[in-house]
Amino acid sequence: MSNTEGSERIAVKLFMLIESRILRETLARVFRKRSDLRVVGECHYSDSSLADVLKSQCDVLLIDHSAVNSSPIDLVTRVMAKSPDTGIVLFGMEEEPREFLRAVQAGVVGYLPKNASTGDILAAVRSVAQGEAVCPPKLFFWLLKHISREALVTTRMPNHRLGKRLGLTKRQQQLAPLVAMGMSNKEIASHLNLSEYTVKNHIYRLMKQLDADTRYEAVESIRASGFTFETNAAATD
Repeated sequence: MSNTEGSERIAVKLFMLIESRILRETLARVFRKRSDLRVVGECHYSDSSLADVLKSQCDVLLIDHSAVNSSPIDLVTRVMAKSPDTGIVLFGMEEEPREFLRAVQAGVVGYLPKNASTGDILAAVRSVAQGEAVCPPKLFFWLLKHISREALVTTRMPNHRLGKRLGLTKRQQQLAPLVAMGMSNKEIASHLNLSEYTVKNHIYRLMKQLDADTRYEAVESIRASGFTFETNAAATD
């Protein structure tokens, strides 16, 4: 096999959907000078764009934000539904977390801001073709924090449902793990910034609700229901 044949075999097939003809042609010239890239389509957005992209069987789809009048996310969703392996790069985007999240959820793996240079776009296309994601560091940081928050909410949902089924208040759900740890009323009161009397009253009502003779029996009854104990900061009733 000749070097030429090898280059053609590994060349990344790129389709460009860019509104500005000048920008489209400028980027096309840049990409065509690279032996590892092959432009298989270039146009502005139209009703036939989806069909054109799918027909090209491109590896990477490069979309300019202004190429789609309403939102490029709509087109991304449709492309992903038909060709989930296509790597999609958006450029000219606002560094707005919610818009970025919508893009990621739709299937975008390359997200470049308005100040991205031609070199940035070229690098992003290559990275996405190699299975790497590209986005501004600040947005990536925000995404990780968002995922962490969502995971925490998901983890707590079973406890929330079990707590409601057992008739436990939010405070009682908070007290139970502290009792399970063997903390005294005084220690629990200090931990939750409550009075000892309030803690004693909460535990008494908890025992009565669960028909338990001791505080530890009440805790074991809660644990047996599948409730996962967590020690959280103080929360109001």
